[in-house]
Amino acid sequence: MSAPPQHKSVVSSSGLLNKDFALPPAQTGAEIAILPEKPVVDWATTFKGVLQGLGAKVIEGNDCVTANTQGILWVDHGPKNVPILEKALQVGTSVKWVQLPMSGINAYAAVVKRYPHLIWTSAKGAYAQPVAEHALTLTLALLRHIPLRVRADCWGPMLGYSLFNRRVLIIGAGGISLSLLSLLSPFTPRVTLFRRRATEQLDLSELPMTDEARSLVDVQGLSKLHENLPQADVVIIAAALTADTHHVIGERELGLMKSTAVLVNIARGEHIDTPALIKALREGQIAGAGLDVVEGEPIGDDHPLWNVDSSHNDVAGTNSGMWGPVKKGGEGRANLIVTPHTADTLDMVLPLFTRRFTQNAQALMSGDGSFEGVVDAEHGY
Repeated sequence: MSAPPQHKSVVSSSGLLNKDFALPPAQTGAEIAILPEKPVVDWATTFKGVLQGLGAKVIEGNDCVTANTQGILWVDHGPKNVPILEKALQVGTSVKWVQLPMSGINAYAAVVKRYPHLIWTSAKGAYAQPVAEHALTLTLALLRHIPLRVRADCWGPMLGYSLFNRRVLIIGAGGISLSLLSLLSPFTPRVTLFRRRATEQLDLSELPMTDEARSLVDVQGLSKLHENLPQADVVIIAAALTADTHHVIGERELGLMKSTAVLVNIARGEHIDTPALIKALREGQIAGAGLDVVEGEPIGDDHPLWNVDSSHNDVAGTNSGMWGPVKKGGEGRANLIVTPHTADTLDMVLPLFTRRFTQNAQALMSGDGSFEGVVDAEHGY
């Protein structure tokens, strides 16, 4: 029996792999601290074994960092323990590298900017494949109106669209977007990627895509989003959260989209103006939405997203007479899927993050500068 396929993080010209950070080689037994002491998910034992296998001297504990510490493996996600990291950096005058476990570093942006001389690496791109899979899953489910059929209590009308040759907009051009391009390739959609600067072209030559699909990919600046929205069949958000992308989809943008278009967000909840989205779904401005992230998550049982009705029959692409006098087959509810931030579960994340910090620890110890996921301190991702 052949081995199961392995997830791979995407390396692109956008800085996920950066060899411009060469350092003097660290001696064998370089001191690397695992912090904080009690993270939400305790993988310290696994990580300690990996680092020791590389020849590192591993230290643990909130106050363990010394003047000899050269690297910090930070294993906490929220802002609560940031003061512990700040204190460690004040003491650790020899620290050269800090590894963060998440892709979005909003909670740590301030401390990153205060220590710009350090090499900060994150998990950006490391979890790209499973997150891209989730984005495609939500997209296909919405186009096929699966949420309506899950609630169906009668046969109902024939609904659904194929992704084949559709117009897809992807906001963001990092590892998730590149993995998504590969997954979309068999459908040969016309894809436009939106990034902060369109002048930074992407090298797609090594992505597993057909030549036809590769030729249908366009890259534009985020400022061009509005003029492209009216032609979109699918809009997928896979961007870092910055001042420019906060509520990048709001009332105006939803109003520009076709009534048959679907919206998918697998990045950050704050990318979408939630009340505006609920209103758009209720009024049939768009055909559906798939959200793996929501503003203010985790959201309560009484959140309006759990009960979005739509009295607009055409929200499902039907005519007003098809359902008959009684709402059946799921009609009357919006074509909406909300998943609880599970595009990359802990089981998926552990081997992928282990690979990321292993590569970066090796880069520190060898001094060759081959760090992956280097953070842009100025822009916060």
